[in-house]
Amino acid sequence: MRFWPGSYYGNFNKFSFNVVFKDSLNKGAMQFSGTPSYMAPEIFQKRAYDEKIDVFAFGTLLWELFGRKVPYEGLEPSDIMQKVVKEDQLSSFGIPKKIAQLVAECRAYDPKKRPNFDYIVDALKNNNIIL
Repeated sequence: MRFWPGSYYGNFNKFSFNVVFKDSLNKGAMQFSGTPSYMAPEIFQKRAYDEKIDVFAFGTLLWELFGRKVPYEGLEPSDIMQKVVKEDQLSSFGIPKKIAQLVAECRAYDPKKRPNFDYIVDALKNNNIIL
Protein backbone atom coordinates (compact mmCIF):
# COMPACT_ATOMS: atom_id res chain seq x y z
CA MET A 1 0.00 0.00 0.00
CA ARG A 2 1.34 3.42 -0.94
CA PHE A 3 -0.07 6.53 0.61
CA TRP A 4 0.54 8.75 -2.42
CA PRO A 5 0.97 7.94 -6.10
CA GLY A 6 3.73 9.58 -8.12
CA SER A 7 4.77 13.00 -6.91
CA TYR A 8 2.04 13.39 -4.30
CA TYR A 9 2.65 13.30 -0.57
CA GLY A 10 0.47 13.64 2.48
CA ASN A 11 0.35 16.87 4.42
CA PHE A 12 -0.54 15.54 7.86
CA ASN A 13 -1.47 17.18 11.10
CA LYS A 14 -3.58 16.04 14.01
CA PHE A 15 -6.88 17.40 12.74
CA SER A 16 -6.71 17.36 8.96
CA PHE A 17 -5.37 15.31 6.15
CA ASN A 18 -4.73 16.85 2.76
CA VAL A 19 -3.04 15.64 -0.39
CA VAL A 20 -0.94 18.37 -1.94
CA PHE A 21 0.91 18.38 -5.24
CA LYS A 22 4.58 18.32 -4.26
CA ASP A 23 5.66 21.00 -6.76
CA SER A 24 3.16 23.45 -5.29
CA LEU A 25 4.38 23.00 -1.69
CA ASN A 26 4.95 26.34 -0.02
CA LYS A 27 8.48 25.94 1.26
CA GLY A 28 9.93 28.62 3.45
CA ALA A 29 9.66 30.16 6.87
CA MET A 30 6.43 30.95 8.62
CA GLN A 31 4.98 32.35 11.78
CA PHE A 32 3.94 29.91 14.48
CA SER A 33 0.74 28.13 13.59
CA GLY A 34 -0.32 24.67 14.52
CA THR A 35 -0.31 22.49 17.62
CA PRO A 36 3.00 23.07 19.46
CA SER A 37 3.36 19.42 20.49
CA TYR A 38 3.51 18.43 16.81
CA MET A 39 5.68 21.28 15.53
CA ALA A 40 9.17 20.59 14.19
CA PRO A 41 12.17 22.58 15.43
CA GLU A 42 12.50 24.44 12.15
CA ILE A 43 9.02 25.91 12.64
CA PHE A 44 9.83 27.13 16.15
CA GLN A 45 13.10 28.60 14.89
CA LYS A 46 11.44 30.19 11.85
CA ARG A 47 13.84 28.37 9.51
CA ALA A 48 13.11 27.12 6.01
CA TYR A 49 11.00 23.97 5.98
CA ASP A 50 9.61 21.35 3.63
CA GLU A 51 7.47 18.20 3.85
CA LYS A 52 9.73 16.80 6.59
CA ILE A 53 7.75 18.86 9.14
CA ASP A 54 4.89 16.46 8.42
CA VAL A 55 7.17 13.50 9.15
CA PHE A 56 8.03 15.09 12.52
CA ALA A 57 4.32 15.57 13.29
CA PHE A 58 3.57 11.99 12.25
CA GLY A 59 6.29 10.73 14.60
CA THR A 60 4.64 12.61 17.44
CA LEU A 61 1.22 11.17 16.55
CA LEU A 62 2.73 7.67 16.38
CA TRP A 63 4.21 8.21 19.86
CA GLU A 64 0.82 9.36 21.13
CA LEU A 65 -0.96 6.32 19.69
CA PHE A 66 1.44 3.78 21.17
CA GLY A 67 2.20 5.64 24.39
CA ARG A 68 -1.47 6.43 25.03
CA LYS A 69 -0.46 9.81 26.38
CA VAL A 70 -0.71 13.41 25.25
CA PRO A 71 2.75 14.68 24.30
CA TYR A 72 4.00 17.40 26.64
CA GLU A 73 0.72 17.34 28.57
CA GLY A 74 0.37 20.29 30.92
CA LEU A 75 3.27 22.26 29.44
CA GLU A 76 2.97 25.76 28.06
CA PRO A 77 3.80 26.26 24.35
CA SER A 78 7.03 28.08 25.27
CA ASP A 79 8.13 25.09 27.39
CA ILE A 80 7.32 22.70 24.55
CA MET A 81 9.33 24.87 22.18
CA GLN A 82 12.36 24.74 24.51
CA LYS A 83 12.18 20.94 24.73
CA VAL A 84 11.86 20.49 20.97
CA VAL A 85 14.62 22.98 20.15
CA LYS A 86 16.94 21.37 22.73
CA GLU A 87 16.31 17.97 21.08
CA ASP A 88 14.65 16.43 24.14
CA GLN A 89 13.08 13.19 22.95
CA LEU A 90 9.72 11.91 24.11
CA SER A 91 9.96 8.99 26.56
CA SER A 92 9.92 5.58 24.91
CA PHE A 93 8.70 3.88 28.10
CA GLY A 94 5.95 1.38 27.28
CA ILE A 95 6.36 1.74 23.50
CA PRO A 96 7.57 -1.26 21.46
CA LYS A 97 11.27 -0.89 20.68
CA LYS A 98 10.90 -0.80 16.88
CA ILE A 99 8.11 1.77 17.08
CA ALA A 100 10.15 3.88 19.50
CA GLN A 101 13.04 3.76 17.02
CA LEU A 102 10.74 4.87 14.18
CA VAL A 103 9.37 7.69 16.35
CA ALA A 104 12.94 8.85 17.07
CA GLU A 105 13.79 8.75 13.35
CA CYS A 106 10.68 10.73 12.44
CA ARG A 107 11.39 13.29 15.18
CA ALA A 108 15.06 13.77 14.30
CA TYR A 109 16.20 17.34 14.89
CA ASP A 110 17.82 17.52 11.45
CA PRO A 111 15.07 17.30 8.80
CA LYS A 112 17.51 15.64 6.38
CA LYS A 113 17.77 12.70 8.79
CA ARG A 114 14.00 12.16 8.91
CA PRO A 115 12.68 9.33 6.72
CA ASN A 116 10.20 9.78 3.91
CA PHE A 117 6.69 8.33 4.09
CA ASP A 118 7.54 5.38 1.82
CA TYR A 119 10.13 4.30 4.41
CA ILE A 120 7.63 4.83 7.25
CA VAL A 121 4.93 2.75 5.51
CA ASP A 122 7.44 -0.05 4.90
CA ALA A 123 8.57 0.06 8.53
CA LEU A 124 4.96 -0.12 9.74
CA LYS A 125 4.20 -2.99 7.34
CA ASN A 126 7.28 -4.90 8.52
CA ASN A 127 6.08 -4.54 12.11
CA ASN A 128 2.55 -5.69 11.16
CA ILE A 129 1.09 -2.32 12.14
CA ILE A 130 -0.66 -1.83 8.79
CA LEU A 131 -1.65 -4.31 6.08
